[in-house]
Amino acid sequence: MITINNLEEMEKYYDKKANIYTFSEDLTLMFDVDVGSDIFGYDITARNIQADDITAYDIKAYNITAHDIKAFDINAYDIVARDITARNIKANDIDAEDIKARDITARNI
Repeated sequence: MITINNLEEMEKYYDKKANIYTFSEDLTLMFDVDVGSDIFGYDITARNIQADDITAYDIKAYNITAHDIKAFDINAYDIVARDITARNIKANDIDAEDIKARDITARNI
């Protein structure tokens, strides 16, 4: 389990050439993340995530803003994205151009 408290701690996981943060373990972000790059991880827990692309097995967040989200499970209060590909999405609000999912449970769409 990796716990990151600020962007400076996150920098060691950044690949500048590929413009991606890569995490090989479960990840907890203890701060609001706003990066103009991609994020790859297995299980990501965060309050607010803003990134170009997010790829993860599980994403648990209060707010997610991304161009593309690819995940097995997404649990979020708000999701704003251009493309979402997921097996399960549970959210209060979803605003997206394209959603491909096996199951979606949402209060407001």
